Amino acid sequence: GPDTYTLGWGWNGGMGRVNCFAFHPNNTNIYFAGTPAGGLWKKDGSNPWEPLTDGLPIIGISGIAIHHNDPDIIYILTGDGDGEHTRSIGILKTINGGQTWQATGLSFSVLDNKHGYKLLMHPTDPLKMFAVYNDGIYKTIDGWQSYSIVETGYFYDIEFKPGNPLIMYSSGKNDFYKSTDAGDTWNI
Repeated sequence: GPDTYTLGWGWNGGMGRVNCFAFHPNNTNIYFAGTPAGGLWKKDGSNPWEPLTDGLPIIGISGIAIHHNDPDIIYILTGDGDGEHTRSIGILKTINGGQTWQATGLSFSVLDNKHGYKLLMHPTDPLKMFAVYNDGIYKTIDGWQSYSIVETGYFYDIEFKPGNPLIMYSSGKNDFYKSTDAGDTWNI
């Protein structure tokens, strides 16, 4: 869907798009959608979609990571990487299921012109995460209290090899990268 739409002022006839999805780790009826300028939305069973970031300024979401053991802890990569309609202000965190949000150690000003494309949580250690931006691959081992840029360049995507989190892959603007040490170093 949708099957119908309201003709709006934009070229898309009033329709929007979704940048990313995430699923609750323990409840298959709960899932989340991140949008380019409309924030983060939650769907719980047959209940209507619930906005979780309406208290924030106009914000895009390009990545969602939900803590494996405590699903009230959610991280969002802000901004609209794909369409660049909203710039990233970094990664935000909630500890109460989206009722309130706090900035993490990875924070930017909109004037920094950062565009993020993907937020990835380690499959077994929820404090280890990666984010890919238009200036590099960012890594944290403490839930974004601190971070390092492990590879510079323009990146679009990042993934773990299924069954082996020591091996990772990332796509850059012109190259494909591989890591064999859990994302500490990268090679083309």
